[in-house]
Amino acid sequence: MAATVSGGVPGFSGASGSRGSSGSGSAADPSVPPQVVGVWCGGRNDAPEGHWTYAFTRDGRFAMQNARIGSLSGYVVASGHVMEFHSTGLKAPVASTWEVRADPVVGDMLFLDGFSYVRGSCTS
Repeated sequence: MAATVSGGVPGFSGASGSRGSSGSGSAADPSVPPQVVGVWCGGRNDAPEGHWTYAFTRDGRFAMQNARIGSLSGYVVASGHVMEFHSTGLKAPVASTWEVRADPVVGDMLFLDGFSYVRGSCTS
């Protein structure tokens, strides 16, 4: 049974759909900014479902997972400080702003639509 991803997902305001593996119909090539490549844990601290793990690869793929809600995967097309997420589990591509900042205590921090993520999986 496919998991459902709903509007409470940090970085995916208003998105809904079930688990998917890839999107289709994009004219742009999948791309992930080099500083975003890797695994990240975070999101809304007050979210009832807890934190999310995002994984980004050099070839433009992404996967996001939450123990309570499920997972979603597909590809990203980045342009400047906007990443557009494509997945068959989304009704339409979802654009999110991103930024990576160095924190003197925790190291690199990824911000997706203002929600913070630190390097590593939420399950580790």
